[in-house]
Amino acid sequence: MKSPTTIIIVKIVATLLIIGAFYFLFLTSKINQLVKNQSDIEKISLELRNADKKLQQLKEVDKNKKSLEDTKLLVNNYWPEEQEASSFIVNIEQTTTSIPLIVDSLNVAEPKTTKASKTTDTTDKTDKKESKSSAPNNKYLDFTASFSSPYQNILVFFEKMESLSRFNTIESISLGGYNDDEGTLNLRVQGKIYYGR
Repeated sequence: MKSPTTIIIVKIVATLLIIGAFYFLFLTSKINQLVKNQSDIEKISLELRNADKKLQQLKEVDKNKKSLEDTKLLVNNYWPEEQEASSFIVNIEQTTTSIPLIVDSLNVAEPKTTKASKTTDTTDKTDKKESKSSAPNNKYLDFTASFSSPYQNILVFFEKMESLSRFNTIESISLGGYNDDEGTLNLRVQGKIYYGR
């Protein structure tokens, strides 16, 4: 027979082995779970850092939003999408009133187009009509204005046309007669305003 001390030692060793095996299996699964959780935390942390970078970039863009909107508005006023002839007329009238110039006439119209005459193709013996516009591909409106004013005011008018908020080109300038009684020159200006970028 086995001695009682041996039985107690065997029971203690067996109990310790069972407890050790239980903790080993339990702790191993917990350690694996902790490693997985650590990996998930690192992945989420990386995503958060990337999201924070994008948020900072969006904040920078948002800071510049007002400036970008102002720039867009200036560009749209300078070269609008639509014709907006009436706003150009209002700008010219305000400009001439502030100088002062006497406006005799102010017209804004679409450019005139011409059609080519009928041509004959001698190889097919058929007539073909070609309609080619003489206007360039740019979208623009022609304007013509007649003024009367002292010479100094005419110079001021051209300075203001250079800084007008609407892109324009002056194609021709005609100076008419001088009115001795009023001290004014007659002026006729032809040009273009552009639209549709």
